[in-house]
Amino acid sequence: MRRIGSLSDPQLAQQFADYLLTKQIHCNVQTERNESTAELGESDLWIRDEEHVDQAKQELNEFLANPSDAKYKASEQASQLRKEQQREDQRRKSL
Repeated sequence: MRRIGSLSDPQLAQQFADYLLTKQIHCNVQTERNESTAELGESDLWIRDEEHVDQAKQELNEFLANPSDAKYKASEQASQLRKEQQREDQRRKSL
């Protein structure tokens, strides 16, 4: 896994990760929490597969330039992809 950057808004970070999933790029979002105030801090973006790091960095630069672009509204599609992956994982476990 490799960190490609961070975003100050956890919701935007998740939105970007959802978009990447639709591109078959797995991204983990790790959000820090301030222990004393319980406020959320920076959200680090981690790419699982090394071969996707360069593309993910390019996608992040494009996202930062225009995060409100409609193409980044991918949470529903990403949710469906996650469900399909869970079903496939369960099928493999039952074999």
